[in-house]
Amino acid sequence: MNEVLQPLISLINSATNGNQTYNSIILMTLMGSMLYSVKGHYRKITGFMKKHATTTLILTDVNPRLYRLVGEAVREEVEKKNLRTLRIIPSDAYGYIKGLGRGEHLLKLRGRWVKTTITEDITGTTVIGTTYITILGRSNEYFDDLVQTLIREDQSSSETHLFKVVRQGGRYSIERSILVPDYTLENMILPLATTEALIKCLDDFTKNEEKYARRGVPYHLGILLHGKPGTGKSALIKAITNKLKRNLVHCDTVGEAIHSLSTLHGKSFVVVLEELDTRGIANRKLNIDEIEPEEEEENGNGEQLLGTLLTALSGVMENPGRVFITTTNKPIEDLDEALIRPGRIDLRLELKNLANDDFVRMVERFDYEVPAGTEFMEEVSPSRLQNSLMSASSVEDILTEYEVKE
Repeated sequence: MNEVLQPLISLINSATNGNQTYNSIILMTLMGSMLYSVKGHYRKITGFMKKHATTTLILTDVNPRLYRLVGEAVREEVEKKNLRTLRIIPSDAYGYIKGLGRGEHLLKLRGRWVKTTITEDITGTTVIGTTYITILGRSNEYFDDLVQTLIREDQSSSETHLFKVVRQGGRYSIERSILVPDYTLENMILPLATTEALIKCLDDFTKNEEKYARRGVPYHLGILLHGKPGTGKSALIKAITNKLKRNLVHCDTVGEAIHSLSTLHGKSFVVVLEELDTRGIANRKLNIDEIEPEEEEENGNGEQLLGTLLTALSGVMENPGRVFITTTNKPIEDLDEALIRPGRIDLRLELKNLANDDFVRMVERFDYEVPAGTEFMEEVSPSRLQNSLMSASSVEDILTEYEVKE
């Protein structure tokens, strides 16, 4: 078959000056005509057409970064047209994102018509998602340009997105959800010393990658935020993420955190696991080994959870550039010493209730003028004061509720 059709392909290529799209259209038209006279060779001819007239890019979620980038590019096109099979991905409490469902879809991807095929292969308890993108023509140039463009756009994006980790059939993937609110370190109500220490830590990390390599120090950063509930830990995480100009991956379980730390491109994300003290991780010193049913079913007992997380944070399989942030409402003594030692956790910040100066700053941010010398109650959390300021009609309402009376 090749000996018969190869001269024909060369002739077509010469006539079209090497235009791969025209080559494919002419070849497929000729092949279709031949089917009427060569019915017995249908499979051979269609197989030849696929082999010589198309090029396919195969992506699996084993390579999560490229799988995500191409998937998001495809999803942009999904929003523009009606497809026969859709996948609904939750984005927040009230919204969702449309994605491609399983099957074949014809759509225009970055200026070129492609056939996109979505499959899921089940091996035991593992589900592997695969995306096939097929174009007319025998050239890799389109796919090379597509992948390089998507990587450049991802690296240069000034927007910070929140990603959710999705677990299906024993396999993890991440899905882009919503934009991270525009929190900054400058508009956080923190003691000056805390803000300065945090900015210095982040600047040293982002601007001195070569120093890490030169001195043989693993290039990663761990931050522990601890303090009472309502002191601003979650808001500070968003501010740090925006400062680093990275995307935020929020993990609900230790298993999700381990997957994210081990597989995601380190320099693109901040991996967050809040309320570490409630995640069923054993503290070997205090013999704490209380496992939530979901965590136990997914990851095993507390000792196993701890060991796997320790390995993900500083084991042999390094992920250069990764940033990990965790929080706890409990005293840090309740966490295993190996988990929060330097090298795994590089900066510990305690967030406290508002000191008087910070209380005044927060009130004045709401355009209220505080009388000089006013003393406010102690042990008021930022979240509590924020709620009061949102409902107050004047500064007198705040003074009535919080001012210390002689």
